[in-house]
Amino acid sequence: MWLKSAIRRLALPLVVIFVLSLISPSQASAELNLKEGSDSAAILFDPLKVSNISLRMSSSDFESLTYPNVDWNREGDWRRTTMSIVVAGKNYGPFTVGVHLKGAWGSWRDVTGKAAFKIKMNAFVKGQTLFGQTKLTLNNMVQDRSYIHEFMTYKLMRAAGLPAPRTGYANVSLNGNNYGLHLNVETIDKRMLARWNISSETIYKGSLPNFPDFYPGNEWSYSLESGTEGSREELAAFLAINDYSGETWWEAISQATDMELVTKQWAVELYASHWDGYILNRNNYFINFDENGQVLLLSWGVDQTWGGAPEYFSFPTLLPNKCLESDSCREMYLQSLAKVSAVAQQLNLGYSAQAVANAIAQDIQRDPWRSGDPWSAQRDAINLESYRKAELAQLVVPWDTSYKTLVVNKLRFSPKELVYLAPGTKKAAISLVPRQAFARSEKITESLQPGSNIISLSLTSADGDHVANYDFDFYVLTPRTSKVSVKFNSGSAYPSASGNSIYFALLNKLETAKNIELTVTRPSSVSAATANKRIDNIKAALKARGISKYKLSVERTDLKSNEYLISAKYQN
Repeated sequence: MWLKSAIRRLALPLVVIFVLSLISPSQASAELNLKEGSDSAAILFDPLKVSNISLRMSSSDFESLTYPNVDWNREGDWRRTTMSIVVAGKNYGPFTVGVHLKGAWGSWRDVTGKAAFKIKMNAFVKGQTLFGQTKLTLNNMVQDRSYIHEFMTYKLMRAAGLPAPRTGYANVSLNGNNYGLHLNVETIDKRMLARWNISSETIYKGSLPNFPDFYPGNEWSYSLESGTEGSREELAAFLAINDYSGETWWEAISQATDMELVTKQWAVELYASHWDGYILNRNNYFINFDENGQVLLLSWGVDQTWGGAPEYFSFPTLLPNKCLESDSCREMYLQSLAKVSAVAQQLNLGYSAQAVANAIAQDIQRDPWRSGDPWSAQRDAINLESYRKAELAQLVVPWDTSYKTLVVNKLRFSPKELVYLAPGTKKAAISLVPRQAFARSEKITESLQPGSNIISLSLTSADGDHVANYDFDFYVLTPRTSKVSVKFNSGSAYPSASGNSIYFALLNKLETAKNIELTVTRPSSVSAATANKRIDNIKAALKARGISKYKLSVERTDLKSNEYLISAKYQN
C-alpha cells in the first residue's frame, strides 16, 4: 500500500494547461531556434520562416493534373514545370523541375482544389538539386486545420532519437494562382536517412489500399518506394519471423531490426494519437533495408494526430501483440513508454508549437483554402499534448527504470556511458538518481586505475518488479605533456613538409585529449600579419580534427624566422 500511496502523491494532476494564454506571440517566436541539422538543406526546414514557391507549367500539363486524368493512385509522369523559390529572404531559380500531385484517399486533391505536390529537382536537369535535395514534398494539410500536427509529431519523434523528417512551411502558387500554405516535409529517402547514419538499399511502403500487416507471405502487399524491384526475398524473410512466437520470435526479430527504436515509435504514435499509422491502422509506414539487410521502420502521414485517447496496451496489429507475448519485448516496450515520457517532459513541445503557430499565423490568414478555425485547433492540440504529458508521466511511474543523473564522488553527470575523472582519482562512490522518486539505485564504492574502468550499476523500479543494469566506463585521465618544433615555409602560413608530419603527430595525440592547454612560441622577427596567419592555420587544423575546447596562448622569443615551438599540456 505504501507504494500506491507514494505514487498518488507523486502523480501529476491531469489538468489541461492552457499554454496559449501563457506565451505571447513575440516571446514564443523570438527566443527559439527550431532549425535542425548542419547540412545546407536545413534552411528549407526552419518552421519559423515560411518560404514561397512559385510554379509555372503549360496549360496542357495543368489540364492533365485534373480528375479523371489523374487520381490519388495514378500520379502519372512528371510534368515539366518552372519553379522559383524564396528561402530566408533570398531568391533561387528559376529551375526546370518535374511536378506531380501527391496524397491519398482523404488528402488528395487535383489542381482545381488545394493540391499537394511532389517536386523532383532532377527530373529533366541531370544532377540538379536544391540545397542538396533532389525532391520536395509539399503537403496540403487539408486534414489538419491546425497546420501544426505534423510539426509536433515529427519533432517529438526526432527528440526521442527516431529517424523522422524535418518540417518547414511554404506558400505555393501555380500559374499565378494561390494554393495556400503547405508543409514542406523532408522526403524520406537515402539522403534523409544518411543524416541519421543509416544506409538505404530498398524502401517499401505500407499503405492503402492494401493496409498490409507483417504476416508471412504478405510481401507483395507493399509498394516499392525506392530501390530496384526484385524477388522481395529480404522482405519475405523479415515477415517470416512472425511465424515464431514468444522468446523465439523476440530473438529472431531483435537480430533483424532495432526493437528499441520500434517500441519507441509505437509509444510516440500512441502518445500523439496517430490513428492512421501502422500500430492502429496498418497505414503510412515505410520499411527500409540498409546495406546489411537490417530493417528500419519509419512513420509517415502524421497529419491526423493529437485527438482521441491512446490505449497503450490494446492493439489491432500483429507486431505489438507479438511483442506483448514476449516478456523481453514487453519489458522493452514498458521502458520505451518511460523514455518517451521523459523526452516529452524535457522537450516543452507546446512552447515550440505555439512559436510555430505564431510564425505562420499571417500565412494561414492568407490561405484561400483555410477551413474552420485553425487557432482553436492549434489550442486544442497544444493543450492535449500538455494533458498527455501528465497522463503518461503518471502511467509509467511503477515500472520506470530510467535515471536523471549519475553521481560520482558527489559530482553529478548527465546520462552517458563514458565518464572522465580527474587524474589521480583512485576511488569512486557511485550511484544513480532515479527518474522516479521511489525507484531505488544501489550505491557502490570502487577502486579505480588510470585509464578505462568498466563498472555496472543497477536500478530497481518503484514497484520492485523491474531492474535495469547500466554499464559505465569511468576513464581516469593521466596528465601528459608534449613539445614539438614546427618549421613553416618561408613567408607562408603553412608548415613545410617535414613540419607538417611533426605537426599532425601532435594533433593525433590531442584528438581525444581533455583539458588542452597550448602554448605557441613564435619568432619575434616574423611580421604580425604572417604570425597571425600561422596562428589562424593552427586553429583551423585543430577545428578540422574536431578539437574545439582548448586554451591557447602565444609567446614571442628569438627563434629562427620559420620555426615555431608548440607546447601542449593535456590529459588522456
